[in-house]
Amino acid sequence: MKKIILLFILMINFSIFAENQEIIEGGIVKYDNHSHVVGLFASKEEAIQIFEARVEYFAKEYKIIISEEFLDENGKGKIAILFHKENEDIQCFVMLEGNKIIYGNMIPSGDCAIIKKYLN
Repeated sequence: MKKIILLFILMINFSIFAENQEIIEGGIVKYDNHSHVVGLFASKEEAIQIFEARVEYFAKEYKIIISEEFLDENGKGKIAILFHKENEDIQCFVMLEGNKIIYGNMIPSGDCAIIKKYLN
């Protein structure tokens, strides 16, 4: 039952940003002071669409600090790291790996290994 509710929440959350998407599997990963949302999509094209929509959405409140491509076992990936426009101690990231999107916002500065990796 918990998985069904979580999947429903993710579907509502992602449905704002892409039409006809199909979430294969997804979840929320909780860390000490923040969470990451993970979504797996049916195709890389759909994941790219979600990535771009998420970055655009977060760019309303955050400024883009880093936006770059990288190579991993799934081929080319992308990451965007953003800092809050009014309080740079609050951070955000959106990452594309294959057909997987990972993102988190309202992250306290220094609390996310992914952000630390790309800032250093």
